[in-house]
Amino acid sequence: MKKSIYQEFYILERKIRFKLSLHPAFFYPLFFLKNANSEFAVTRETDIVIEGFPRSANSFSVGAFQFSQASSTSVANHLHAVAQIIRATRFGIPAILLIRSPVSAVLSLRSLNFQTVEKRGSYHPALDANVKTYLVQWIRFYSRVKPFHNDYIIGVFDEVTSDFGTVVDRVNRRFSTSFELFEHTFSNVRAVHEAQGYHAGPSSQRQDFKQRAKQELEAANCEALIAEANALYQEFVELAHQQTLALSQQNPQSP
Repeated sequence: MKKSIYQEFYILERKIRFKLSLHPAFFYPLFFLKNANSEFAVTRETDIVIEGFPRSANSFSVGAFQFSQASSTSVANHLHAVAQIIRATRFGIPAILLIRSPVSAVLSLRSLNFQTVEKRGSYHPALDANVKTYLVQWIRFYSRVKPFHNDYIIGVFDEVTSDFGTVVDRVNRRFSTSFELFEHTFSNVRAVHEAQGYHAGPSSQRQDFKQRAKQELEAANCEALIAEANALYQEFVELAHQQTLALSQQNPQSP
């Protein structure tokens, strides 16, 4: 089926946005031109930045962080833009970079594409994305942000989704902040997921779509990209381990 002009424009816009999102100097002028007062973008008044590639526990992390704080905090989040992390490092703002194993992130994102289209009941430009494009974007995202690793805390998906409080504790130690720590209980996790909407957290329906996404990945002949992405992921896992060891020698900040 031939795409409409709107569909073609939307696809092109998303590609351009991703490329610009790697560079703060280009990303923010255009972003604020379109979103004059967005609460999601980093400013000098931002308290903390929580960002990562889509499907890396972004919604859960932001929800759990806000759930725990006794007072209102400004959290820059959900732009899925490297520019957010880079700007945070330049402004000296605490930041958490979220990361999930690349294949898991890509399959989850593609499955969400399918789920979104089903809920809408009509064509959506997300269907014109593909797993190979997502893998390339994953690699570019984390390759671009890696040189700044001394100026943010790395939140690996498995730890974020099982003990997010320890990630925030590292933020407090690294940036001398006193954010409240999330208590990772069943009831608290459920409350966070329920507040985030259908796209957040695990979904039995989305599991059905993952099989379709896996078949697409197998047919895409992405072995070289997967190997490159996995190697980069392991570098971040090691960096996160090094951060934990270094910060464990410091006295924890009182929340």
